[in-house]
Amino acid sequence: MNDQITSEKRLRIIFIQPKYAHYRHGLFELLDKNYNITFVFLNSDGSEYDYPTSKSIDPSWHTVIINSNRNRDWALSLAKLILRTKPDAVVSSINGSTQSIVSSIIRRFYKIPFVLYSLKWTDRLRKENQPSWKVFIRKSIDKWVTFSADSIVVGGNNSRKYHQDLGIDPERIFLAYQSTLDHSLGLNHSDGHACNSPVIRILYFSRIVVSKGLDTLIRSFKKLTEDYDNVNLVVAGEGPFKQFCEKLVKDLQISNVFFLGSVPNEDAWRIFRDSDIFVLPCNGKGRGEAWGLVLNEAASMSLPIITTDAVGAVGDLIINQRNGFVVQAGDVDQLTQKMKLLIESESLRDIMGRESRKLFEEKNSYQNMLAGFQDAINHAINSAKSRTKIKK
Repeated sequence: MNDQITSEKRLRIIFIQPKYAHYRHGLFELLDKNYNITFVFLNSDGSEYDYPTSKSIDPSWHTVIINSNRNRDWALSLAKLILRTKPDAVVSSINGSTQSIVSSIIRRFYKIPFVLYSLKWTDRLRKENQPSWKVFIRKSIDKWVTFSADSIVVGGNNSRKYHQDLGIDPERIFLAYQSTLDHSLGLNHSDGHACNSPVIRILYFSRIVVSKGLDTLIRSFKKLTEDYDNVNLVVAGEGPFKQFCEKLVKDLQISNVFFLGSVPNEDAWRIFRDSDIFVLPCNGKGRGEAWGLVLNEAASMSLPIITTDAVGAVGDLIINQRNGFVVQAGDVDQLTQKMKLLIESESLRDIMGRESRKLFEEKNSYQNMLAGFQDAINHAINSAKSRTKIKK
C-alpha cells in the first residue's frame, strides 16, 4: 500500500474544477496527499458554487486560479498550462464544458491522458427546456468529449447507466459517489431537537433558483395549511428566485413560512437538527439536478427526505419508500400527499430518518471517492500507453 501511494505521489495531475467548492475540500485534501497535483479553479463571477463558509483553499496546495469571465483567452491559458506542466493525466469536469473540450483536444494531439468527471445522467430535461437545434449541438459536443475520454468518473448509478447507454465501455467508467461533510459531527445525538415542539418543521435548504422548485413546495405547503395548523416551512438559502417566492407566499396568504436567508455551512447542522422533514422539490426546468449534495447533508442528520425524479441522487441516496419519497417533478398534489404521510406519522419519520443515515454511511465517503479517481487515473494512463503519439 505504501509503495502504491509513493508511486502515485510521483504522478503529476492537473485537476480542473469550475470553482473551489467547500463540500469537496475533503476530496481535494486526499488528492493532494496522493499525487503531485495542480488544482485549476475557474473562478467565474456569480458562480453557483458560491456558498457562505469559512472553508477555503488550503495555501499548501499547488493552485492556479483562472477567471473565466474576465479573461477572454482563458481557454488558451489553460491549454498552455497543461502543455507546460506535461502532466501524467488531466481530470476535467462536465462533459461539454470548455475545459473538457480543451482537455480532449490536448489528449488527441499530445497523448496526455484525459479523465472526465461527469455527473450527467439524463438528456430528457434538457430536451424539454431548450430549442431542438441547441439540444443537437450541445449533445454532439457532449458526446464527442465523452468518447474522447480515456476514463470517466461518475457520481452515481444513474450517471453510470447514462454513459453505458451512450455506448461507453463499462470498464472505462468508475464510480465515485458524491460525498460531502457529515453534519452530525457537530451534534450531540442525545440532544435531539433543540426543543420539543409540537410543530412539524419542513425544511428547504438550497439555492433559490427556478430549477430547485421552491414555488412548487410553497403551493403544496399552502394545501397543507388547509388541513394542519401545526406545520412550518423553513427556507434556508438565497438566490435570484427568492423575491418571486416571497411574493408567492404573500399572494397565497401563508403566515408560517420563514425565510432564513444565507446560512453559513458551519451552522447548517443546527437548521437540519431542528427540522422534521427535508424537501428538495426540483422541477427540472432549465436542467435537472446533477446529484443534490444537500440530500447528503439531510441524510447525515437522519431526516426523512422527499425529492423528485429530476434529481440524480434518486436510487442511490434517496430510495422511494425506504428513506423518503420520490415524486414527479412539479406535481403539487403528489408532493402534498407524501408530506401528509410524514406529518401524520412520527414513527414513519423516525424509521425513514434512520434509513437516511444508513444510506449516508454506506454511500458518503471521501476515501471511496478518492479510490474511484485513483482507478480512473490509472486506467487512463495505461490506456494512453497504447496510443500513437501524433505530435510532440
